[in-house]
Amino acid sequence: MSTSHYDALGVPKDASIEEIKRAYRKVAMENHPDRNTDENAQARFQAAAEAYAILSDPEKRRTYDSGFRRVRSVQDLFSRVHLGQKLVAAMLPKAPAAPRDGVDSLITVKVSEETIRDGGIVEVRAPRDPDHSFVIHLEPGYRWCRVTGMGEPGQRGGTSGDLYIHFADSAGV
Repeated sequence: MSTSHYDALGVPKDASIEEIKRAYRKVAMENHPDRNTDENAQARFQAAAEAYAILSDPEKRRTYDSGFRRVRSVQDLFSRVHLGQKLVAAMLPKAPAAPRDGVDSLITVKVSEETIRDGGIVEVRAPRDPDHSFVIHLEPGYRWCRVTGMGEPGQRGGTSGDLYIHFADSAGV
């Protein structure tokens, strides 16, 4: 797997926005799940999308290049270094932990070829609560969907992750 966003797109650190856009389109087309059935293609596709989202935005790119992450609390700042963890524990033994966002989830839902081709309504069971379900209005030709906030729950006030749904042809499996 790529070690940096630049590696995911195959561009140098000094690449222009246009070079990044061209590289993203190329990697996305080569690794799109509808075009490439290789086991690792989906991971490369998602890595390229994440890399493009950061590198195509000048402010996010500047932050990424500087190596900094957003700080949510003093404890979050100190917890990034092992010594900092000990320091915070000694100075603030009852300090609340920093919020942590939930992880994105991925599920595959099998639907008919006609539903993928023509679109339609698909009922999806909620992965965190199998007793509940929700309805997705699948557009014609689409095989992927993102549902914001339906991934793993956040901890200590963090936001929930997103749920990515892959619609697979039930006859093709």
